[in-house]
Amino acid sequence: MGFPTTPEGVVVDVGAHVGWYSMLFASAGYVVHAVEALPSNVELMSASMCANPDLKKLVTIHSVALAAKDTGGCKVF
Repeated sequence: MGFPTTPEGVVVDVGAHVGWYSMLFASAGYVVHAVEALPSNVELMSASMCANPDLKKLVTIHSVALAAKDTGGCKVF
């Protein structure tokens, strides 16, 4: 993807799914905030972090849904 030699900034992966892009950017040295609401995807992403402990320190998983404003209750299916 043509990453710079020295990573600069922080990556926010909204709708991270199972973390493919999160892992890609972390492997290039970026600090990543992965946002994913679906619990099964969060579990898979967490398992990937356990399998790649060198990347675990660079990736923070946020198990939430993002919205412009509070919509009350939200259910994920």
